[in-house]
Amino acid sequence: MTPSSAATPWPVGEAYPALIDGRKVGPRGHAVYSGWVNVAGHPGINLPAKPAADGIPIGFQLIADMRSERLLLDLARRYEAARPWGDRWPKMASSDATAI
Repeated sequence: MTPSSAATPWPVGEAYPALIDGRKVGPRGHAVYSGWVNVAGHPGINLPAKPAADGIPIGFQLIADMRSERLLLDLARRYEAARPWGDRWPKMASSDATAI
């Protein structure tokens, strides 16, 4: 289990966050928890966690042994049944910062 991303969501007009925890990062700085999973060939699934105190959505990633996709899908089904998120949509903003 890891965070889904090293950064909370960044503005829609930016390709990636310029800073994470006060440090300059490049285009893949936010993906430190997911890139290696893809390269290693392990299945992973991202699920929403309880939103941050300011309402920003955050999530976590479950990673399993190779060929364990069914296990991850079963865990995700159980998690969603216990903590439904289908009605939980954060306010989104366009690049001019007006709510959508």
